[in-house]
Amino acid sequence: MNPRALLGAAPCLCLLLCQTLSGCGMTYHQAEIRSSRLAPPPEPVTRHSAPIWLEIDPGVVPSQCVVPRGQRKLCFEDVHGALATALSQSLWTSFPDAPVLGPGDEPHPGDYRLVIELRMEAVPPSEGGPGWAALGRGKFRLIRGQQTLATSSLESRSRAEFAYGKPLGIGASEVIDAIASHIAGELSKIPETVTPPGRSLPAVSVTSPLTPSSAQPADPYMASASSNVALSSSE
Repeated sequence: MNPRALLGAAPCLCLLLCQTLSGCGMTYHQAEIRSSRLAPPPEPVTRHSAPIWLEIDPGVVPSQCVVPRGQRKLCFEDVHGALATALSQSLWTSFPDAPVLGPGDEPHPGDYRLVIELRMEAVPPSEGGPGWAALGRGKFRLIRGQQTLATSSLESRSRAEFAYGKPLGIGASEVIDAIASHIAGELSKIPETVTPPGRSLPAVSVTSPLTPSSAQPADPYMASASSNVALSSSE
């Protein structure tokens, strides 16, 4: 084979090998989101009688990507999972359970449904700070049966202190935690309108009738111990 032909094909072969083995074709940033351990809303909170199903909108995909002007694509990873975790941690004192509504799940009559939408964005440096910030915009509805009990639109913006790219995952995590805590605080004020049915205690069968006994002198040891306690207390 002509040596010059081999030299001419070398750059193409190297590029193909690079893309295949080392992922050189990846030209975007990944910002991983992780929910922190959140405290529930402060007391007092309403104790609801039924679970609340987390119906996260299909638009809240696990990976949400943005392309700000002049920047490479940035993908916020695990938005869906972080939002579900943050909500479950925040709602447990007000609702007996907060599962994610899956394709085959059917809430029971009287259960609550929290329908939520959320979109993450990256905000460039501005008067808010020297770095980039994460911005979350969304809305939610609380539904029970065929009735909408509450609805609201909201947004939250992180500190503007992050470099563009992976560090914005920290800011996005803060935003999602803040939104989940806010929603939990609002829902904990919703009054419970359904009184749960009372539960009767099981019957008790008497296997040995109560037999009154005549008064007996106290055990000397117990009397001595009682005296010691009384003496110690008086001292």
